[in-house]
Amino acid sequence: MTPFGPDGPGGVTFPTVDDTELLAQWVDDLARDLRGFLAGLDAADLAWRPDDEAHGIGIIAWHIARWVDVLATLTLGRRDAADERWFTDGWAARTGYDPRGKGIGGGGTLTDYTTDQVAEVPRLSAAELTGYLDAAFGDLRDAIRALPPGSLAHDHRPYRQLAPVLQGCWGHRGDIETLRSLALRTRR
Repeated sequence: MTPFGPDGPGGVTFPTVDDTELLAQWVDDLARDLRGFLAGLDAADLAWRPDDEAHGIGIIAWHIARWVDVLATLTLGRRDAADERWFTDGWAARTGYDPRGKGIGGGGTLTDYTTDQVAEVPRLSAAELTGYLDAAFGDLRDAIRALPPGSLAHDHRPYRQLAPVLQGCWGHRGDIETLRSLALRTRR
């Protein structure tokens, strides 16, 4: 028995998991964590910032949802920006905010936004953010599962498109976890 082989401790055999299925499961894990961190937060908790140059939980969660929405729709789905969840689920209509044309690549993801552009982003409730995140992550998970099994190992293009966004999302997951702890300790 080797520690890095197919057998785990005590001879337990782990099931073989396809690369796309493993990535889809990680996407689900990330969505679950974010959902848990947002649960029970009010508007003040979502807006709380440790200093004037930092972002609050709400804007970071929106940033994650936007990147995942763009990745699932434009990059993997090869569809038009009008097909993003922000538009099809009515968020743009309800909030009056169209992020297209802003930030890096005009994707409206908050990356490379000016301070004024950040201020324009609508502040959603925890329930609204969770709804947007769940829809965008669901689309991303489905798009990953639609890739041929083993495709990430053989065609590195999808991986190169997914990796930086998902790495950023996992990093921001940690930001949100930390900010949640600080906000709750500071405000209550």
